Amino acid sequence: MAKFNDEDLKDISEKVRDLSSALNGMAALFESQSRQACITPEDFYGVGQVLRQFSRVLEGLEDRLRGSFRK
Repeated sequence: MAKFNDEDLKDISEKVRDLSSALNGMAALFESQSRQACITPEDFYGVGQVLRQFSRVLEGLEDRLRGSFRK
């Protein structure tokens, strides 16, 4: 099994941290108690685009992690 070097681990950690922070921010928006909040179809589309990007980043991280176990 191949091991990650410090640079790989730092990159993976930063991406996971960034995704976690962004998801927490999105969760806060949906959990807000504001009665004036209105989510439009365009907002939903935007959220979908953000989630798709998160998914791509996670897929890349998964590939890197799985690849390290195949070597």
